Amino acid sequence: MATFTNTVRSTNFQTSIGGTPSSTDTVRLIEGKDQYTGGLSLPTVDLTLLHATPGFGGDIATTALDIQAEKIILEWSGQVILLTSNAGAGTIDELQVSPTQGGQVSVSSATVTLFIGNAGTALFADSATVTTAEITGGSHYFDKGGTAITTLTTNGGDTYLNRDVTTANVNAGRVHIDDSSCSPGTVNLNGSGVVKIMRGGTITTLNGKGGTLDLSELAQDLTITTGNVGPGLTIIRPRSGATLTFGTQNNTGSGPRYA
Repeated sequence: MATFTNTVRSTNFQTSIGGTPSSTDTVRLIEGKDQYTGGLSLPTVDLTLLHATPGFGGDIATTALDIQAEKIILEWSGQVILLTSNAGAGTIDELQVSPTQGGQVSVSSATVTLFIGNAGTALFADSATVTTAEITGGSHYFDKGGTAITTLTTNGGDTYLNRDVTTANVNAGRVHIDDSSCSPGTVNLNGSGVVKIMRGGTITTLNGKGGTLDLSELAQDLTITTGNVGPGLTIIRPRSGATLTFGTQNNTGSGPRYA
């Protein structure tokens, strides 16, 4: 359970941190602006923690860091970090993205059990599986073709969702859907949350207590199988002539407000 820190200036990741870490070790990137291009292939190493602190202003921008970890916290002040995990067989139990200077994280061929997006940008390729996503800030993209997200909860920020989700809890922030391959199971729309759909598959259940369902740029017809909707919900009608159809619409009080 050793701890490695990047106190050596080098473009080789392992040289910079002072050696080759093993499973259960901790790696902290605390200083420098190194651009790591080598020593990044550690596909079977399962760290306890990888922490890129605000003091680290470098990047991993040409070759992805291939590693597994119980927790990865990316609070660095650089621009780009590329991650992968054992050709998709590896797991990152928790990934927190909170860059201090608007950095971008790209994840491919990995399983992320819990993603927490607080700032910056995260890009998840179709080869990246995310089980649970919690978004409070920043802009985060989930490419189509990937395994469905089990639970997505947004309390801020922008989420670009082009893959299926079983349950989406949209309390604040904006969820953008622009691909017919995204067919949400249950959408719970509350508070100041916004779901903006340009193209999308059928929504099985919409529970709309508040927030906004923005269909102003809807480019194809949309079906909601069951809508449980109340006066706190605003539905912005399509401008394109596309139609919204409820299989069953259960109104609370006067039902939703249309704009």
